[in-house]
Amino acid sequence: MLLNNGDRVKSVSVRLRNVDTPELHGQCDAEIKMANSAKQRLGELIPVGSNIEIKNIKDDKYAGRIDANVFDSRGRDVGTILIKEKLGHSYSGGKRKSWCK
Repeated sequence: MLLNNGDRVKSVSVRLRNVDTPELHGQCDAEIKMANSAKQRLGELIPVGSNIEIKNIKDDKYAGRIDANVFDSRGRDVGTILIKEKLGHSYSGGKRKSWCK
């Protein structure tokens, strides 16, 4: 990845800003299944090696990760797509909604 200042970054972990997706190591089978579906869909939206754009970059609460809006090669916000497809919830901090019913 090439940063605006010309520096190269080999890899960076990105958390989709304002989106909560289910966890792969979730609390129930339904959450784990949904997490795998969300992961697969994200891979379809931004395949390895594709060009993406990240905006609104902020440091995450966990070291080595950033929060950002991620846009696919067609300029679509992938977090918004995941929410519309019910593979993510809108999230603005605080307690997360449960994926288990």
